[in-house]
Amino acid sequence: MTQRYAYLLLLVCLAVSAILPNRLEAQEREPYSIDQLVELLESGVFSDERIEMLVRRSCIDFRVDDEAARRLSAAGASSSLIASLRSQCVRLPSGFVDAVVVTPAELDVEVGATRILRAQAIAPDSTQVMGVVFEWTSADTAVAEVSSGGTVLAKAPGEVRIAATTQEGPSGTALVRVGAATRVEPEEMLEAEVAG
Repeated sequence: MTQRYAYLLLLVCLAVSAILPNRLEAQEREPYSIDQLVELLESGVFSDERIEMLVRRSCIDFRVDDEAARRLSAAGASSSLIASLRSQCVRLPSGFVDAVVVTPAELDVEVGATRILRAQAIAPDSTQVMGVVFEWTSADTAVAEVSSGGTVLAKAPGEVRIAATTQEGPSGTALVRVGAATRVEPEEMLEAEVAG
């Protein structure tokens, strides 16, 4: 009886290991949903390292909040796998992000100075969506350019729109006005020191 049970279990494992890779290949790097990860974990076929590798290649389409962590843990995920999933790229489903708010909405800066813009993704229920990656772009890099983290470098006088765009499509902008750098004459500095 024990040998027969072991044989049946082996057949089931072989069948699952034959089916799941094909399903994974068919996914073609679409982000993994929490249901798919739970299914992989419950199958027991894939190691934590293999799941991490799959997620690194394809991202996930959910935020690893407390509820998601509970579901993953109940399916057999180790605490190290859950911690790793928290740091993986997130591509939220289309429509999950309703709007993007960039702050400050308007910014005055002198040539040569840098300022930091912040972006927030907003869900249809007006709550903030965490873990969203933004692509920052400048409409005119001759006036100001922006880094991948939202740091603006003012380069020449003028106005420019800086945009933060999500992978899902919605974007938000800020108006940046760049003015000529204020030059302080040596006489003005001397007068200020004497007056002080």
